[in-house]
Amino acid sequence: MSYRPSAWQRSVEELLRYMTTMGESLVIMLKAKWFSPDEAAAMKKRNEAQWLDMFPKLLADQHDIVAIYLESLTEDDLSEELDLFNTGTPMPVRWYILEILFKNFSAYRMQLFQYLKAWCGMEHLDTHNLWLGKDKPAA
Repeated sequence: MSYRPSAWQRSVEELLRYMTTMGESLVIMLKAKWFSPDEAAAMKKRNEAQWLDMFPKLLADQHDIVAIYLESLTEDDLSEELDLFNTGTPMPVRWYILEILFKNFSAYRMQLFQYLKAWCGMEHLDTHNLWLGKDKPAA
């Protein structure tokens, strides 16, 4: 769990912890229409105590929160422009959902797969594990 490819990259544990909050964090930011460092810190702290034992539940809860939020959005909501990170360039909500939620979660999932396969010795993992979330069926 403490493995990290380099000193400046997340460890396996840090990556898993981050993955339990990233979707919910974005939903909170989009609802509030701004980034709250205090809210992000509180969420991180909430998940720290029992996070490994609760990992599947935390992911499932996050899935539900994101799904409910996405189902509630209208076309006007998706088109609303926000500048959550004070970049000076407002972007539509749909951009945040695609770029930060979907693309980033997929990227972190792939990063975790690489950690497990290449660096943690789990050579039996293959693309079924990455893209389908389960072992390849026996031939």
